[in-house]
Amino acid sequence: MLGISEQTFSSFERAAVANWLESICPRVIASRPDWAREGGIDRIRDTCLRIEAFTKIHNISTDDNFWKLLDLVIAVPHALDQLSPYQQFAIGRQGFSEDLRVNRFVADARHGGFLQIVELT
Repeated sequence: MLGISEQTFSSFERAAVANWLESICPRVIASRPDWAREGGIDRIRDTCLRIEAFTKIHNISTDDNFWKLLDLVIAVPHALDQLSPYQQFAIGRQGFSEDLRVNRFVADARHGGFLQIVELT
C-alpha cells in the first residue's frame, strides 16, 4: 500500500481543483456570457468552487450535472446553501442514479416540492 501524507494529498487535491478551475471558467464564460459579465471572474470562480464542493459531498460527477447545478445557482443563487429536508432526501437517495437525484433536487429547488417529509414521533 502506498503511503501518502495528508498534507501531500491536500496539495494534490488543491492542484487538481486549480487545474479544473482553469479549464471550467472559460467554458462557463463562453456558455453563460451575460451572467459572467455581470459578476466577473471572482463570482464565476466562487460559484464553480461552491458547486464543486457540493458535488463532492453528494457524489455527483458528470459534466451534465455540473451545468444543471450552475443553471440552478444562476437562477436561485443560494440554492446550494440551505437545503430543505426534501432536497436533502432527493440529492442523497442511495441506490438512485445521479441524474435522477440531481433532476429531482433541481426541480425542488426551483419550484418547491410537492411532498412534505413528516417526522413521526
